[in-house]
Amino acid sequence: IETGIGFGKKQYTGMGTYFNMDKVKDAMPQGMVINDLQSNTTVLEIPLKIKYDFLRRSQSAFFITGGVAAYIVTRELNQYNVSVNGQPQTLTGRYTTNSFHFPAAGVFSAGYQHTVSDKINIRMEPFLKTPLKGIGMGNMRVTTAGIQLAITSQL
Repeated sequence: IETGIGFGKKQYTGMGTYFNMDKVKDAMPQGMVINDLQSNTTVLEIPLKIKYDFLRRSQSAFFITGGVAAYIVTRELNQYNVSVNGQPQTLTGRYTTNSFHFPAAGVFSAGYQHTVSDKINIRMEPFLKTPLKGIGMGNMRVTTAGIQLAITSQL
């Protein structure tokens, strides 16, 4: 079983039809329709995963993991391309209220780990994080994929 804390930036573009207006409707002009948006969202990620090692050698192993992650959204900057009474406009929203989402994503990965010392490992890990619920001001469902390079320690 693994857990930790990570810092992440989620930069995404979405169609306005996927943006839930409930949290921002009072700050937006009457008659406004969001056509699309671009977001730059900063999150703290807290995963809870189960890890299985295979092809284990004395100082290395290949592994797979699966689990869930909580997100704490710490900052969100959205640029909205909108129509107000049929006229196109661009609006910007900056949000700094922390919001906690659990479980926010299913987390799946596979990778390679090399042991440096008794308790220190270096890891290369391609991952996929699939949304279990929406995050941020518009409750957007954000899928994330990438490669994580990490130094891990056993307690």
